[in-house]
Amino acid sequence: METWIDGYNVVKRKKMDERVSLEQAREHLLRRVGAFARVVVWFDAKSKKGSSTESPSASVTVKYVTGTADDAIVDGLRRHKDPRSVVVVTDDLGLAVRCRQLGAEHVDVDAWFANPSGKHRSVESEGPSSKPKPTKSEIDWGLEQFGHLDDERLD
Repeated sequence: METWIDGYNVVKRKKMDERVSLEQAREHLLRRVGAFARVVVWFDAKSKKGSSTESPSASVTVKYVTGTADDAIVDGLRRHKDPRSVVVVTDDLGLAVRCRQLGAEHVDVDAWFANPSGKHRSVESEGPSSKPKPTKSEIDWGLEQFGHLDDERLD
């Protein structure tokens, strides 16, 4: 499995930028995830367009993208030969829905940091759960709120 991390989402959710600059928080995140696993960390960028440098270790690939990291992650999944082999780490529910629609697995930030080894199980693979499955009306509501993934919007 490949792990793709929504960089600034993690920085904000883990409150890494509370006492330091955003740049220092980003560097801290890169060092921290490099100790765990092979990952790709995606960041929105204004000045480092398209760059994939400044990796603190060989296990971390950094992607600074134009536009939003969310859109770049989704575009990357669309081009990926097997998006089902990708785990996307984010607490951004809109991005999580888009990634799951393309076949990727979503893991929330705290769950990934609790078990960064990559042995996450999706809800579907966990078997019976105490959580009830959503009803058709709940699914319809979610699609109404977040929209459908269609090729026209992605081109």
